[in-house]
Amino acid sequence: MNCNECHSPMTQLDPREITDPQPSRFIPRWRCDEKECSRQGEVVEDDGRGETAVSDFTAHINGDDERAAAWQIVFDSAAVPLRSPIPHLARLPGRGEELVYLLDIEALTAEQRGRLVTHIANKFNIPAEEVDADLDTHGCPILAEHVTVSIANPWRWL
Repeated sequence: MNCNECHSPMTQLDPREITDPQPSRFIPRWRCDEKECSRQGEVVEDDGRGETAVSDFTAHINGDDERAAAWQIVFDSAAVPLRSPIPHLARLPGRGEELVYLLDIEALTAEQRGRLVTHIANKFNIPAEEVDADLDTHGCPILAEHVTVSIANPWRWL
């Protein structure tokens, strides 16, 4: 596999060195080691549908939470990538102040983003074009309630 940025061959990671929240799932992971590349050290997955970035921070929804079914439909998973493992207070329409994490929009595939836009547009009766633009401007909060966060590469953040 070659890096999408510099087109140099990437290094396949040893699966024994990967801490995966879903250890029964094996998807080859690769890393660009080219020193001049802006993506050096970034880990990506290749699940046969194309390369996707692997976020260092992941939120896992409790299966009993009502949002779990929506996450499965939108993200094909009970886990979503986060921008940070640290929650913060946000004022949400109809809910007041809540602890939230921010979804890592850039780590989503085009299909996931499209399903997320459709889901939010339908749920809140907002035009899809407006939702799509707001995702880039404001991001997407993930309620911290019933969510467990994992950190894939903690040594990078020490």
